[in-house]
Amino acid sequence: MTDERDDIRALRLKVADLEARLELLAEKQTRDVNALMDCDDILDKHRKVKDAELADAFDRIINLELHSFPHLATDIAELNRILGDGDEKVYNPFDFRDRRKFR
Repeated sequence: MTDERDDIRALRLKVADLEARLELLAEKQTRDVNALMDCDDILDKHRKVKDAELADAFDRIINLELHSFPHLATDIAELNRILGDGDEKVYNPFDFRDRRKFR
């Protein structure tokens, strides 16, 4: 009888120890998840800043091109009118894109 009680007591101690370790692991997991969420927020802010910088740089390039070549926009529009735009584009032997799109 005492052996069974000792076994039960030992099992209860082991269960208590495992519960304490599980609680510690849960706290660590919560801490890690919060840290990852913070990193994700920082990455999202960084991506938004870089997207804004890229859009600003693209606008500056467009303004520079239009300032240096004032007829560029009308020339491109005229070229697209002649060749076609998108699905209507005529066959061009110098166009190295995937030809299956244009058939």
